[in-house]
Amino acid sequence: MHKISKKLVTWIMFFGLATVLSIPVSHVSAGNWNTSTRTERSNVAPGVWIERKVNKKTGQVESEVTLVQTPNGLFQGEKKADGSWGLSREGKAEQDAAQEAATTSGGGSGGSGGGGGGGC
Repeated sequence: MHKISKKLVTWIMFFGLATVLSIPVSHVSAGNWNTSTRTERSNVAPGVWIERKVNKKTGQVESEVTLVQTPNGLFQGEKKADGSWGLSREGKAEQDAAQEAATTSGGGSGGSGGGGGGGC
């Protein structure tokens, strides 16, 4: 009986360790295995980037969005009439939602909310 329980504990530890080590790998590969686009960012001004989703096969730009860096992360932006850069209406809404989520989840610094779609 003692020999069986020792073997059982060994197998449980082995499968537990195998599970713990395989979860991060499966998570990363599950999100990236079938993407047909790559993301490119170009810095156009201090704190301002253009983010393009480019088709890997054709090289065609599928979407393009301007991102402005704020203390809370990167959010969709636009060039204002006076030539300065600021948050677009969508970017302001994303930033407000990120701030609210950070406040209601117990604080912490807000992450990058970057992205959003946008056509070409």
